[in-house]
Amino acid sequence: ADQLRRAMAAWKRRGGLKPFREKLVDGMLKNGYSRTFAEKIYTQIQGFGDYGFPESHAASFALLTYFSAWLKCHHPAAFACALLNSQPMGFYAPAQIIQDARRHGVGILPVNINKSDWICTLSYTESRNLAIQLGFNQIKGLSEQRMEELIRERTHGPFESIALLRQRTGLFKNELRALTKSGALSELEPDRRQAHWLHLVKHKQGDLLEKAPMLEEHNQLHPTPASQILFEDYDVLGYSLSQHPTQLLRPQLKGQITRSDQLHSFSMTKSSMVEVLGLVTHRQRPGTASGVIFISLEDDAGLMNIIVWPKVALRYRKAVLTGQMLRIKGQLQCRDGSTHIIAHTIESQDQALAAL
Repeated sequence: ADQLRRAMAAWKRRGGLKPFREKLVDGMLKNGYSRTFAEKIYTQIQGFGDYGFPESHAASFALLTYFSAWLKCHHPAAFACALLNSQPMGFYAPAQIIQDARRHGVGILPVNINKSDWICTLSYTESRNLAIQLGFNQIKGLSEQRMEELIRERTHGPFESIALLRQRTGLFKNELRALTKSGALSELEPDRRQAHWLHLVKHKQGDLLEKAPMLEEHNQLHPTPASQILFEDYDVLGYSLSQHPTQLLRPQLKGQITRSDQLHSFSMTKSSMVEVLGLVTHRQRPGTASGVIFISLEDDAGLMNIIVWPKVALRYRKAVLTGQMLRIKGQLQCRDGSTHIIAHTIESQDQALAAL
């Protein structure tokens, strides 16, 4: 077995697997297997020897990387749309995929009760640019079966009001709430708070109220604050197309906070100290990094790479491990086209985020 293992790793270089073919096939024939099956097993072992070791493995992943990069470069909308429909799939969440697509000129159309399918689809904007129409699959709390029923009902004509939507579809209260929170009903009622009121009134009415008109239903409430829209977007979508939390929080904080797209304007010297603010998207602590922690921060302009040395991580342990919104002051470095910040101080802004 050990000889076979060694031969598998080296057969292409020295033909070491060939001597095992006859022994392997004959042994399988004696044990009742067909020759066709035995030859197939041998071929599979050959294939693994061609792929399953470092050099071949790396080459195979290089091909996948090249294909992905080509698609992302030449067909960014289709590429991002496919990634959104493949969630959950790994390192990047929908929020990062959408942010990156927008930075590369791809239009993102919000979930729309009269236009969205269950999955995200490609669509054209009024200016004939290709864009991604977000689907109902982006909204937490909705089932594919229920939304497919809604889409079939929509073939008889668009929904013209929240009252008619509920009447024609029989949507449950939690489904209407999720659709309202996501902004999917903005075509029927532009103001989020007013939309909440309209669908809640319909669910609160009893027989007595059905007999008497509810004048309050037509009252205009105060416009929905931007912070409420932001909170609801993140609650049901995990991201917001209107604003990023850092846009609301940055003006409330003292000091000079640099946006991610402004980092390139600093001179790359030892004195290039910057202060940044962002949501934590990833934390990594590789076993081979000697205790160094890598943090990815996202603000309204892009992503920032933060390097936290072990001593700094120990000093700001709670913020590093649990903070959702971090304010970091550190040294800006740019090497080989990669920009990162060596963290000196780390402060959690979770309380200020919650206060929004």
